[in-house]
Amino acid sequence: QETAAATAWIVRSRPVVRAMTGLFGTAWANALRHDTRTVDVSSPYTEHLLRSLYSGLPDETAAAEIGLSVRTYRRHVAALLRDMGVTSRFQAGVRAHEFGLLHG
Repeated sequence: QETAAATAWIVRSRPVVRAMTGLFGTAWANALRHDTRTVDVSSPYTEHLLRSLYSGLPDETAAAEIGLSVRTYRRHVAALLRDMGVTSRFQAGVRAHEFGLLHG
Protein backbone atom coordinates (compact mmCIF):
# COMPACT_ATOMS: atom_id res chain seq x y z
CA GLN A 1 0.00 0.00 0.00
CA GLU A 2 1.46 3.31 -1.11
CA THR A 3 1.16 6.48 0.90
CA ALA A 4 1.18 9.92 -0.63
CA ALA A 5 4.15 12.08 0.23
CA ALA A 6 3.30 15.32 1.98
CA THR A 7 4.03 18.41 -0.04
CA ALA A 8 4.06 21.96 1.24
CA TRP A 9 4.64 25.26 -0.48
CA ILE A 10 5.72 28.48 1.10
CA VAL A 11 4.31 31.41 -0.83
CA ARG A 12 5.65 34.85 -0.01
CA SER A 13 4.33 36.84 -2.94
CA ARG A 14 1.43 39.04 -1.76
CA PRO A 15 -0.39 39.04 -5.13
CA VAL A 16 -0.19 35.23 -5.29
CA VAL A 17 -1.41 34.89 -1.70
CA ARG A 18 -4.33 37.26 -2.44
CA ALA A 19 -5.23 35.31 -5.59
CA MET A 20 -5.08 31.98 -3.78
CA THR A 21 -7.15 33.34 -0.89
CA GLY A 22 -9.81 34.54 -3.33
CA LEU A 23 -9.79 31.24 -5.18
CA PHE A 24 -10.16 29.16 -2.02
CA GLY A 25 -12.81 31.53 -0.64
CA THR A 26 -14.90 31.18 -3.78
CA ALA A 27 -14.48 27.41 -3.81
CA TRP A 28 -15.55 27.21 -0.16
CA ALA A 29 -18.61 29.40 -0.70
CA ASN A 30 -19.70 27.28 -3.68
CA ALA A 31 -19.12 24.07 -1.75
CA LEU A 32 -21.41 25.29 1.04
CA ARG A 33 -24.16 26.09 -1.44
CA HIS A 34 -23.90 22.63 -2.97
CA ASP A 35 -23.54 20.65 0.25
CA THR A 36 -24.85 17.13 -0.29
CA ARG A 37 -25.76 16.45 3.33
CA THR A 38 -29.37 15.55 3.77
CA VAL A 39 -31.85 16.63 6.36
CA ASP A 40 -34.92 14.51 7.06
CA VAL A 41 -37.59 17.00 6.08
CA SER A 42 -40.27 14.33 6.40
CA SER A 43 -40.06 14.52 10.20
CA PRO A 44 -42.92 16.59 11.61
CA TYR A 45 -40.42 18.33 13.89
CA THR A 46 -37.67 19.25 11.43
CA GLU A 47 -38.89 22.65 10.27
CA HIS A 48 -39.86 23.67 13.80
CA LEU A 49 -36.45 22.60 15.10
CA LEU A 50 -34.70 24.56 12.37
CA ARG A 51 -36.83 27.67 13.01
CA SER A 52 -36.16 27.41 16.74
CA LEU A 53 -32.42 27.13 16.16
CA TYR A 54 -32.45 30.00 13.68
CA SER A 55 -34.36 32.26 16.04
CA GLY A 56 -32.35 31.24 19.11
CA LEU A 57 -35.30 30.02 21.18
CA PRO A 58 -34.40 28.37 24.49
CA ASP A 59 -34.81 24.58 24.46
CA GLU A 60 -37.58 24.73 27.05
CA THR A 61 -39.65 27.17 24.99
CA ALA A 62 -39.13 25.37 21.69
CA ALA A 63 -39.91 21.96 23.22
CA ALA A 64 -43.10 23.25 24.82
CA GLU A 65 -44.28 24.77 21.52
CA ILE A 66 -44.28 21.37 19.82
CA GLY A 67 -45.26 19.30 22.83
CA LEU A 68 -41.99 17.47 23.45
CA SER A 69 -40.04 16.98 26.63
CA VAL A 70 -36.83 18.99 26.75
CA ARG A 71 -34.80 15.78 26.71
CA THR A 72 -36.57 14.50 23.57
CA TYR A 73 -36.24 17.92 21.93
CA ARG A 74 -32.50 17.93 22.61
CA ARG A 75 -32.19 14.42 21.19
CA HIS A 76 -33.88 15.59 17.97
CA VAL A 77 -31.61 18.65 17.84
CA ALA A 78 -28.49 16.50 18.28
CA ALA A 79 -29.57 14.22 15.43
CA LEU A 80 -30.32 17.22 13.23
CA LEU A 81 -26.90 18.78 13.91
CA ARG A 82 -25.25 15.47 13.05
CA ASP A 83 -27.25 15.11 9.82
CA MET A 84 -26.40 18.66 8.77
CA GLY A 85 -22.71 18.18 9.53
CA VAL A 86 -22.53 21.17 11.86
CA THR A 87 -21.22 21.53 15.38
CA SER A 88 -23.34 24.33 16.81
CA ARG A 89 -27.00 25.24 17.00
CA PHE A 90 -26.29 28.68 15.59
CA GLN A 91 -24.48 27.14 12.64
CA ALA A 92 -27.45 24.82 12.00
CA GLY A 93 -29.89 27.73 11.98
CA VAL A 94 -27.77 29.76 9.59
CA ARG A 95 -27.16 26.76 7.34
CA ALA A 96 -30.91 25.98 7.27
CA HIS A 97 -31.56 29.55 6.14
CA GLU A 98 -28.78 29.37 3.50
CA PHE A 99 -30.11 26.07 2.12
CA GLY A 100 -33.69 27.34 1.93
CA LEU A 101 -35.01 24.85 4.48
CA LEU A 102 -37.09 27.48 6.28
CA HIS A 103 -40.33 28.06 4.41
CA GLY A 104 -42.67 30.99 4.81
